[in-house]
Amino acid sequence: MTAVIVGLRKTWMVMVLAASGAIASAGGQIRADDSPGVASPHPAGASSSKSQAEAAPVSVDNAAGPSFLEPATRGSRFWGGAEYLLWWMQGDKLPPLVTASPPGTALADAGVLGVPGTRVLFGDSRVNDDLRSGGRFTLGYWLDDNKNWAIGGDFFIVETKADGFAASSDGSAILARPFFNTQLSAQDSEIISFPGLAAGKAGVSTFSGFLGADAFLQKNLCCRCNYWIDFLAGYRFLQLKEGLRFEEQVISASTSPLAPPLGTTLDVLDQFDTENRFHGGELGLQMTWSRGRVSADVLTLLGLGATERTVNINGATSITVPSQGTATVPGGLLALGTNSGRFTDHTFSFVPELRLNISCQLTERLRAFVGYTLLFWTDVARPGKQVDPRINPNFIPPVLGGGEPFPRFRLRDSDLWVQGINLGLSFNY
Repeated sequence: MTAVIVGLRKTWMVMVLAASGAIASAGGQIRADDSPGVASPHPAGASSSKSQAEAAPVSVDNAAGPSFLEPATRGSRFWGGAEYLLWWMQGDKLPPLVTASPPGTALADAGVLGVPGTRVLFGDSRVNDDLRSGGRFTLGYWLDDNKNWAIGGDFFIVETKADGFAASSDGSAILARPFFNTQLSAQDSEIISFPGLAAGKAGVSTFSGFLGADAFLQKNLCCRCNYWIDFLAGYRFLQLKEGLRFEEQVISASTSPLAPPLGTTLDVLDQFDTENRFHGGELGLQMTWSRGRVSADVLTLLGLGATERTVNINGATSITVPSQGTATVPGGLLALGTNSGRFTDHTFSFVPELRLNISCQLTERLRAFVGYTLLFWTDVARPGKQVDPRINPNFIPPVLGGGEPFPRFRLRDSDLWVQGINLGLSFNY
């Protein structure tokens, strides 16, 4: 009971002092002799700093700026971030594209897969699976002072990677392009360079580019002193563009009447380009723990939507006969009239993503963080998968026809995963 009485007395004194301050500001002044029966607690004209301190309520307003007990993004309406990405993307698997054989190999066995001594110079491996640098940029805005609702978005892009290979021979070394001959039902090859028959060169180039963006609505589900949980829902976009290009040149070095005229040049082109675009909805949870200046957060996202897959296949062969000019016809070796063209379809895809971050509050408005990202994308089309190594030689230019048309186009999909570390700064204002 004594504590209650003391509390009421302090409250009454604060109310009296507040009223006194209001009257004084209006031009009046309370003096002891002006109010008989009411004694002034202080000498006339004096003020009490202690009473004024007690009269001023103590409040905590997150909108005025974050404390060091929470990330900067919870402190003000606007927040943003910039990150450096160092990601590793799963490479594209290529079939065997260029082979070599040791000197003395018979023409029928030159560069043929499975024959003793045949080596794969390029292909039968993954390309563009090196580390990539990139950046991610984030902006957000809290819609209310209590930090219950927010909108935001981010955009990322990583550098386009390229890989390639080149080989040439004056005819002293054996170079070839392997394929499966459907007419013979056996492995076969096309000669690039062979002693006494031809000299030639081959070049393969590939590229791969990846980017994405999303926009989200964020809702706080749980907020405690040192942790909170947010729900996210929004839209996600991803784009993957890749290509495979094969260029070959063969120069006749034979004087046989059964071979092309001496010096005849054959230029062959095969090209496979793919583009994947994901459009879909996105759901996620973000959980954050904070202790002092350090905080950790986990973001899990799941994208559900459609992937538009586009495949472009084309080939060409140019034949130049000395003193007779050049003739160009459609079709190369792997890209013939039986599988060339532009093909587009849509498929349902899943895009789960995991982000882990550890951050440290540097100033009232700035924090630094380091983290890890893992992203997975199902059912994408990649160039290496679109190459059909089964070939009917009757459809290689000049086309004779006859037999089953090979190669054939059938969109073959695969899954893509990307992972890596990210370093960044986040700010609020």
